[in-house]
Order: sequence, then C-alpha cells, then structure tokens
Amino acid sequence: FPEHALTLMQAFDHQLQHQPQRVLYFFEEDGRLERSLSPEELYEEAGKMAGSLARLGVGPGHTVALMLPTGLPFVAGFLALLWLGAVPVPLYPPFRADQIEDYLQRQIAILRNADCRLLISFDRAWSVTQLLGLQCPEIQVVSAESLLLGDPPPRHAGQAEELALIQYTSGSTGRPKGVALTHANLLHNIRAFGKAMQVVDEDTCVSWLPLYHDMGLIGCLLGSLYHGIPLVLMGPQHFLARPSRWLRAMSHYRGTISCAPNFAYQLCAHRIADSELEGLDLSPWRIALNGAEAVRPETLEHFSQRFSAFGFRASAHFPAYGLAEASLAVAFTPVGRGAHLDCIDPDLLQREGRAVPLADGQLWVSSGVALEGTDIEIRDPQGRALPDRHQGRLFFRSGSTLREYYRNPQATAEIKDAEGWVDSGDLAYRAESEIYLTGRAKDLIIKAGRNLYPQDVEEAVA
Repeated sequence: FPEHALTLMQAFDHQLQHQPQRVLYFFEEDGRLERSLSPEELYEEAGKMAGSLARLGVGPGHTVALMLPTGLPFVAGFLALLWLGAVPVPLYPPFRADQIEDYLQRQIAILRNADCRLLISFDRAWSVTQLLGLQCPEIQVVSAESLLLGDPPPRHAGQAEELALIQYTSGSTGRPKGVALTHANLLHNIRAFGKAMQVVDEDTCVSWLPLYHDMGLIGCLLGSLYHGIPLVLMGPQHFLARPSRWLRAMSHYRGTISCAPNFAYQLCAHRIADSELEGLDLSPWRIALNGAEAVRPETLEHFSQRFSAFGFRASAHFPAYGLAEASLAVAFTPVGRGAHLDCIDPDLLQREGRAVPLADGQLWVSSGVALEGTDIEIRDPQGRALPDRHQGRLFFRSGSTLREYYRNPQATAEIKDAEGWVDSGDLAYRAESEIYLTGRAKDLIIKAGRNLYPQDVEEAVA
C-alpha cells in the first residue's frame, strides 16, 4: 500500500505504477456489467476531463460541484478535479419531483457556501441544473458528457494540507455545513480503517452506496483506490429496486468487503424471494460493515439466519461508528469476531444515564473500539470525562478530524476546541473499551424525568 503518499493522487500513482492493467473498477447497472476499468484506463479518462476543465478555467483551490449519479463520470470527474488541485463538492442528484423546491433550496445554500463557480452534472438532470443556474447565475453548468475531449494538462503538485474534499452534512434540520477535509485527513482515516479491517490485495469491495455520501465515497471509492483492490459499483436505485442484486454481486465477484446501513440488511433478510437466491455463495464475505444509522440486534440475527445457508457467517457482522467530521471512521468492530451485545437495565439508562448490566434487559450493539490514532472521551454536560458505563456526549480527536466547517467559523468553534477535540453530538457509553451509541443528543426526548430515545419510538412504530 502507498504508505509514502501525501495526497490521494500520489496514492493513485502508486496503483498506476504497480498494477496499471489490473481491472480495479466494475460498473454495474440493472444487475449487468456495463464497464470495467484498470488504473491506466481510469487515468486516461480523468486526464481528458481534467483537460476540458482546465480550459474552463478550473485550477488549484477552486471549488467545483459534482452532481452525478454513481458511475464512471463521477469517479473520473473526482480524480480530474484532484488532478488540477481543485476541490470536489459532491451533491446528491435530484430524485423526486414532488420535493424539488426543498431540493433546490438546499443545493443553492451549498453552492453559495462552497463558493462554487462550476457545476458538473449529467444530461438527465439538465432541467434541474437550469433552475439552479437561474438562482445562482454566477455558476457555470456543464455536463460530464461534454468533458471527455480534452488533452491531459500538467498535474498540480499537491500538498498534504491542501483541501481535497468538502463533504456537506445532511442539513435536514438546519443550514448544511461543509466538512472541509485535507488530503492528510483522508489518508489518515483510510490507513486507519484499512488496518482495522486488515485489508489485503485479495479483497474485493462491492458497494451500492451513493458516492455523494462519505461511506460510499471515502469508505469504498477512495478506500479501494488507496489499497488497490477491486471495487464493484452499482447505483443505490438498482439496489432498492431489487435488493438481491447486492447479494448477487457479492457472490459473482466473490466480494469480501461491503458496507451498508442497518435497513439494507433488514431489507435483504425479509424482502428477497427464495427464488432470487438460487446458487448464491456468500462464503467469501468477511466484513459486512453496518453503520450510518442505529444497528439493531434483531437485524443481525435475522440476516444471519436467512443467509447462513448460503455461506454467510455471523462473525462477518461488523458494526461501526463514524461521521463526516471524522472524515469517516471512528470505531470499528474487531475483524472476525462478529457483533458484541451488551444487555443493560433500560430504566437506569433512561433515568440516570447509567448502563448497568441486566440479564433480561435491553440489548445494545457495540460499535467496536477506537481506530488506531483516534482518541475517544465520553463527557458529561460540564465537559468532564465520565467513567465506564456512564452515558454522555462522545468527543473524539485524531489526524482525520475536519479542518473546519467551510467558511463557517462559528459552527466550527461550536464543535472543535483548541486541542483538536470534536463534539460528535452523539450520546454513548463505554464498557471494556467498546463504544455503545445510544442516540443523538439533539434528538433526545425528555419526558417526566426519563430520557426517551428516538430509535426506540421508531422501532415501536415500525
């Protein structure tokens, strides 16, 4: 692996040098292979796009929005921007016409905060990008299809502390905030989670996660680029239309690593017909990472029961914890152990914030232990570190933490202190070095002296 690399492009150069013709990227659509690429071929595609972007005036430090679905244009466009020293700003493509007003307002807020002068989109979203252009006339809109004719320009000599990505948070309850990450931040996290997952050359990653989200972009795309392992990509819409496509791809490509939120495992356990599973082989799957939302013990059990007959092992379950402000990953389950459950008294947790073991109590799933190079503290409202089995706000510190919220010093100061500690906004407790997430602090419902957790209400409603 490119331990010497100071930038993402240097990591890609390493793959070009050591395995230029190995097929590393497989793009699937509707369950069929549409295209495969080696590093050499991807470098050629990225060079063409970089040449076209350079002619449009894109250069070092410029922020450029990427509104593209999962596919080659996104991957090549992302690398083309790094080629020029520009900063990619991923936006999610429009999905629903009935939510177009909210969608436009959010994207306009992001484009203005990021100070983008260029938006790369795709032909099918042209009507939406024209509406964005009316609201933000200073932004030039181009289609990815029009950027494949340029000659490769000189490469920008990047530095470790230069910005490599601005990842915008969901912004569902407020103004979107741009998590500004340097090459050093991203490489620190990729190296740490690669070591925690014990990635080897023989691994293959399969992902349907959207590339505008940190788990799909950093965990799968950039993680695979750094480690030089094959990556099979399909769009989230293809998974949602037929969840068996994910498992079929894991079987066909002999996937060893894949990541998804808890709902995806639940969907597969309950919504796939037996007829769609014939001939499935999940025995190579060694890391089934589960993150981005609360991990349910019953989901892990249901998934294992349904797919053990097809070679899936419960020891592959890999609950994890992370957030955009940490680049991606903060805590991972040890490889090969499977999920660890803690059974505690729910009444004491709700009333006193103490996680006291109880034989027939409430089950919580461990998110594992802190990654190498990451410090975690659980703190009370006064900022004092709490002992084990006491719930508080989770703070973390590492070389992966965001440089800042882009052009938002007030929001940055609210979560990051002078010593580099970041307030995650999440509630958690620690027990025997394991981290147990119990909810978001701002989502907690306090009723008659009891702390009610939204995920418990959601589970009851479901």
